Amino acid sequence: MSPKNNKTTAGPDPALVARVKDQLKRKPTATYKEISQSLRSSPALIKRCFEAGNLKYMGNLRAPRCTYDVMQRRIDAAEGILRRTDPSQDYNKIVVMDKETCIPVDPNDDHFRTGCWLAPGQPVPLEFLIPRMRGPGPEYYMIWQAMGSDGSYSPAFISIGKMKTDIYIKCLSEILLPWIEKQYGKDNVLFWPDLTPCHYTTRVTQFLDKNNIDYVTKSDNAPKLTHARPIETCSEICKQTYSTRIGRNSQPESLEEFKKIWTDINKDVMEKHAKELCSGFRQNLLSVTRMEL
Repeated sequence: MSPKNNKTTAGPDPALVARVKDQLKRKPTATYKEISQSLRSSPALIKRCFEAGNLKYMGNLRAPRCTYDVMQRRIDAAEGILRRTDPSQDYNKIVVMDKETCIPVDPNDDHFRTGCWLAPGQPVPLEFLIPRMRGPGPEYYMIWQAMGSDGSYSPAFISIGKMKTDIYIKCLSEILLPWIEKQYGKDNVLFWPDLTPCHYTTRVTQFLDKNNIDYVTKSDNAPKLTHARPIETCSEICKQTYSTRIGRNSQPESLEEFKKIWTDINKDVMEKHAKELCSGFRQNLLSVTRMEL
């Protein structure tokens, strides 16, 4: 009875791994096939060299127009939030994020929901060109809401218009503070607003300081962190659901009717997605610090 052939488990030759790395220095976008042809080795062996050298393919960042300065700000912001909420250092705080979104009262005012197919070189019809806004522009429903990194969420504030300092302070005083006190307690929360200008006006920061709310300052915050903030994803799902339900040929007859529709959608979306999206909150921030997200 002949003995069974055992597959060798030894890794690739370190010299070959070094040659692969040298090839990647010359052309970082090279594929397994290109390197295998250059080094006269099999693609399977080259793949093992990549694994042995701990080489990972880094795709383009999902954040558009992300300069090196912004990338460093993203890393610093994520590291700061992780450090200030580190359970191992007895900083086991819940991160509370907020988000406001605007929806046109008339769905037909949302020009980005229209489009058309064109042949190469065919000019875009005038009705599909987005006109330059003059005057006050269309009316918008404005929705503001807060969410904790544990998947809990506050009631939504809904009105007509755009977010301004007075309205934002009203959201903080009438919704955020009572909700935080009831849900977590002020000492157990790190408030992480986005970089909307009215979120960091002098009156707003004075309000937060006066009420002893620990928050991420403007200098410690960063843009292009949408994908690390689960409330952003929940907000987009709500908008898509609303768009599907309303369509282009109908709209709520009043603000109260919109509130009823949005509250129903929001509750359904949050119950289905909030906990799941927040389960990877710290991991997403870690991925930002490693430039993997």
